[in-house]
Amino acid sequence: MSLHSLTAALLFCWLMTAVRCSSEYAALWTHDDGETGPLSAACMRCISETTTGVSVPAGGALFNISYTYWAYAFGISGSEQRDEYNACVSSPWCAARTVQHNMRLFLPECVRRSPQRAPCETALALHTFGAQAACLRELDVGVRTRLRTCLDRQVQQWLTTNVN
Repeated sequence: MSLHSLTAALLFCWLMTAVRCSSEYAALWTHDDGETGPLSAACMRCISETTTGVSVPAGGALFNISYTYWAYAFGISGSEQRDEYNACVSSPWCAARTVQHNMRLFLPECVRRSPQRAPCETALALHTFGAQAACLRELDVGVRTRLRTCLDRQVQQWLTTNVN
């Protein structure tokens, strides 16, 4: 596939975010290398931006991760590890790893159960509402709009940088 036809396909795919992209193109925007997880950097940026309201949040607000969300990702019970939690959510690497871990656990089933929704939108629902059944809940219009605006901006930045 030529770069121009791939670019056109990706643009169409992202412009039609309400419709799930074909797996051939969606694979370009999701990536699971076993270390970072199933979500692309663009999707992760937009989940962070959509949940915090800013493009580069300060301190521990990177993904608005609750103690329960963090503890579940790492199999921790009880509330005795608050220092570790605070350190993790304040670290961009650890906070992203927490989100990616939860996505690895639950996103495949959520995507399977909601195939009409774009994978990043499903990931945001899972991140916002919690595991499995809750990920089928609809995001409100304002949240969906913020996510899609961010994803559109990510595509534009990618096109500007990678297409000559």
